[in-house]
Amino acid sequence: MKDKLKEALKSNIHGKSIAIFFIWAFVVNLIIETLQRVYANGVITGGVFGGIVSIFQQPFMFFYGTLLIMTMLCLALFFKRRYCVMLLISAVWIAFGIADFVLLSYRVTPFSIIEFKLIDAALGVLTKYVPIPAIIAIGLLLVGAVILFVYIWRKGPKIEPLNRLRGLLCVVGMLLVVGISTLIGFRTNQLSTNFPNLADAYLDYGFVYCFLNGINMGIHKPADYTPEKVSEIVTGTSAPKSTKTPGVKESATPVDAPAAKVEPNMTGPNVIFLQLESFFDLTEVKGLQLSQDPVPFFRSLKQQYSSGYLSVPAIGAGTANTEFEVMTGMNLDFFGPGEYPYKTILETHTCESAAYNMKEAGYSAHAIHNNRANFYSRDKIFSQLGYDDFTSIEVMNVPETEYTPNGWAKDVCLTEQILKVLDSTENRDYVYTISVQGHGKYPKERLIPNPKIQLLAGIDDDRKYGVEYYANEINEMDQFLQELVQALSARQEPTILVAYGDHLPGLGFTNEDLNGGTMNQTEYIIWNNMGLPKADENVEAYQLSSRVLERIGIKNGIINAYHQANKNTSQEEYLKNLEILGYDMLYGDMDATGGVNKYIASDMKFGVTNVELQSVEQDPDNPYNLILKGNYFTQYSRVMWGEEKLNSQLIDEHTIWAELPEFDEGETLSLTVLQSYKGKLTLQTSNTVDITPEYPEDSTYGEDFQNNNNNFEE
Repeated sequence: MKDKLKEALKSNIHGKSIAIFFIWAFVVNLIIETLQRVYANGVITGGVFGGIVSIFQQPFMFFYGTLLIMTMLCLALFFKRRYCVMLLISAVWIAFGIADFVLLSYRVTPFSIIEFKLIDAALGVLTKYVPIPAIIAIGLLLVGAVILFVYIWRKGPKIEPLNRLRGLLCVVGMLLVVGISTLIGFRTNQLSTNFPNLADAYLDYGFVYCFLNGINMGIHKPADYTPEKVSEIVTGTSAPKSTKTPGVKESATPVDAPAAKVEPNMTGPNVIFLQLESFFDLTEVKGLQLSQDPVPFFRSLKQQYSSGYLSVPAIGAGTANTEFEVMTGMNLDFFGPGEYPYKTILETHTCESAAYNMKEAGYSAHAIHNNRANFYSRDKIFSQLGYDDFTSIEVMNVPETEYTPNGWAKDVCLTEQILKVLDSTENRDYVYTISVQGHGKYPKERLIPNPKIQLLAGIDDDRKYGVEYYANEINEMDQFLQELVQALSARQEPTILVAYGDHLPGLGFTNEDLNGGTMNQTEYIIWNNMGLPKADENVEAYQLSSRVLERIGIKNGIINAYHQANKNTSQEEYLKNLEILGYDMLYGDMDATGGVNKYIASDMKFGVTNVELQSVEQDPDNPYNLILKGNYFTQYSRVMWGEEKLNSQLIDEHTIWAELPEFDEGETLSLTVLQSYKGKLTLQTSNTVDITPEYPEDSTYGEDFQNNNNNFEE
């Protein structure tokens, strides 16, 4: 039977390869498109037949995706074990489809190529979305798949003799077919490279095409990009004019260079941006009934202070892209589909940001985030954006009671950190704060016993507990916002607080469910204690900073000045010139800044207070333990003896217990404390304190030691 199967496979290759490849690619694409349509906005839609439906609704899209897969399958013609290679290519594509299926089960944004650059961030939060048994099962399936493939590779049929010329002609032919189909697709508007909404694009143009489009990262060179055009745009703003001669490289004064230093700003207001994770007013959902208003304070601020809708580049995920637009004033629509500039261009290139502009005006620039420093590579990117310091959760002392049931730090811890930052300088401060409490995954069972806010009606049972959980979390976020405003008011310093949601939550809502706004809009408010007039308007995320800085007279910066000077121009011209500036400053000749990048990465420190180790002694109650005393210890503190990490446990921000290591009698131990995360990132280092411990009498080292103090896991 096995021999007959092998002969059948071999015989089918002759004269029937194209048919086999087409059928194979058709089936693979059908599986992928079906998986793509099972979930919509984090909710099961019953679309198990969505792939079949898509064939009739969008036939060109479906067959175009099939052609793309088929072209890749034709590469198998160059291998003797042809079917094994076809199986491998198919398995990779189906794996991408499964990854997309999993991601769409809890967020709106589909799986794209950029996800491979986000693996570090994904692994850091994996257990918050996928149960550990499921992770183990996935691992076992992957191992099993590898073993199965190796077995098939060894036992599968070979094609003898191998005709590589015919294979080459077949691949070239397929490329021509794909090329002609692509041309037809663009000319008939059935294909596009402009994806305003990535989730809709995947449904309109197919998973395969959109996924491969993710290769196109960055801003493509605009057709009319020239030094003269850049000079014209810059001259038309209130920004400092570029005096460079077109085509001639000149020098620009780096923002962080000594010549660019200005006197500290002692008169302007403190400016605080507060990006609230997934923050959204649930009362805007039609028919939704809750036992009480989840965000009463935010609603009261909307009535008293400037507010409006904020158009953001993401739904259900993509926090880093919203903050990129707010910080830099650049439009994500100009970049590749699904791209995160934090993981592409900003890894090697600085750019204008609100932090740089505020520092030019004499401010200090701070970033705060109650999550890990390396999430979305912020530990590196915030230096590229000019921040003086970054307070991440590794340098916060957040008690266990201030974490959500999903394991995210609650936002209440941010008030202390913001006030600490404001107290750390004598001049005025610009503070960009990123919250995390409202983060998913939203549960399908009740995680909060006796919730303060209960869902009464308006949501199907599958989403009931997720919406209820979310309502209680944003209610606590609303209380945090109220406490922060009260604390800022008590300081009696002129202050502006800009609070807004980074994107809507992935809870299955659609535009039709909303009383106002769209799924790509959140809300913002601009609280202040300066008597600024209330001026409501709807803005794009990339316009928000310029609107705020304009109110306090800060007009420096090319992008910032462009927004302020051109906000009333035609939308087409406004966006066209903004794209030219973005390309010039990130990918082009930097004509806007004299031919050089004037923004020098900052020497960013972590936190505004240094870890202090003041004393070390043996525990009198347990001589196998050391007691370290000092200040600003956190749950991420590690005790080091040279290169050796000691088992340790945080008692409070002033005390750490550590296990006494093996040592030679009379030897001096020089101990330090590091703030780090999983040994990969050193945030702060304390001073060194020496101790010459003594072995306990009538005891052998290590016996009966009670290891109650190992809390740090590599």
